[in-house]
Amino acid sequence: MTVHTIKSRAFGEDVDVSKLLFACGACSSRTEAKRLIKQGAVEIDGEKVGNVATIWDGSILHSGKRFWCKLRLLPKELTFEKDGNEVKILAVKEEEG
Repeated sequence: MTVHTIKSRAFGEDVDVSKLLFACGACSSRTEAKRLIKQGAVEIDGEKVGNVATIWDGSILHSGKRFWCKLRLLPKELTFEKDGNEVKILAVKEEEG
């Protein structure tokens, strides 16, 4: 199963599912992603989704018959580097105040 890492403002935030499908490589265009959503071929954690869905760290994205992807969320303040399936954290921005 593919693992896709997303920089997120907050855990449990709503995302545009067509952008997510395209970014994960589930389809070749956002138009194709929108068609899959309209046909009901997209699920997150086993539930069919519309244009916007809430994702959590570890959510499973399923599209069509063959595409499965585990979503990893990292805070936006985090700087990271991807090396294959490994994610190496480089720095964490600390809050001032």
